[in-house]
Formats: sequence, C-alpha cells, structure tokens
Amino acid sequence: MKKTIAFLLALFTLFSFSLNAFAEDQTGRTTVSATIESSYLLTIPSDQTIPFGAERTELSSSLKVTGNIAAGKAVTVTATTSAMSCPDQDTTIPFTLQKDGAVFNGETWTDAELRAATPKELTLSVVVAKSDWNAAKAGEYAGYIVFNAALG
Repeated sequence: MKKTIAFLLALFTLFSFSLNAFAEDQTGRTTVSATIESSYLLTIPSDQTIPFGAERTELSSSLKVTGNIAAGKAVTVTATTSAMSCPDQDTTIPFTLQKDGAVFNGETWTDAELRAATPKELTLSVVVAKSDWNAAKAGEYAGYIVFNAALG
C-alpha cells in the first residue's frame, strides 16, 4: 500500500510539472529606465593683472559653459564687480566688465550651445577710465569679478 501511494504521488507530481509545459505562451514586459540630471561646468577667466594706465585690458582667458542640460533649458551667467581698492590708500579704481565694447549684463547658453563640438566662449575686457587712473594713489590694488551661473 505504501508503495502504491508513493507511486501515485510520484505520478501525480510528474503530471503536475508536465501540465506547465502545455500552458499557453505568455508575454511580459520589463521597463528599463534611466534619469540623467542636468549638469554644466562654468569656466571663468583666470586672475588678471591690469597694467597701470591701460584703459582696456582683454582678460587672458574666456568665459564659457559646457555640459548636458535638458532640452529647452538654458544656463544664464551674470557677473558683479567690485572696484579695485588698496588697503594702504583711501582710494579705489572703479572698472567695468565689458563684452564687445558694451557693459557685460550677462549671457545665456542654450542646451544646444552647451553640447556643441565647439563651445560658445566669450572674450571679456576690464575697462578703466583714464581719469580714474589719474586719481589713483600709488599702491597695490585688487578688485573682484564674481560670476554666477543659474539653470533655468
């Protein structure tokens, strides 16, 4: 009896496995996804020494933005300046940051411009009025240009 029950259980188990082989074909789908966040790199001009008396000095390196941002987005770069000052003197030398002879008020890089084989670069200049040079006292002066980039 035990052998018969064991045989029947084995036979039942065998048929239960083989029934799966006769099932209908099934199709399923797995979604594979990825998210690439927008990213960019702002490259600013390096430190620059302005020769005494120079009314226009082109910065030695350019301003550029490279990267990979979402379609329809853009990176806007602005700049603020602080006049050159001398800690030993009570004078400052004001200057303006210019692009193509006009005050630099900012620039926008589109998603296509960021990914271009030849990235968009800007040449900027520091402009100091002759009267400001003439009013400056002897000493070492330092001023700053602060660049800000924003994704929008």
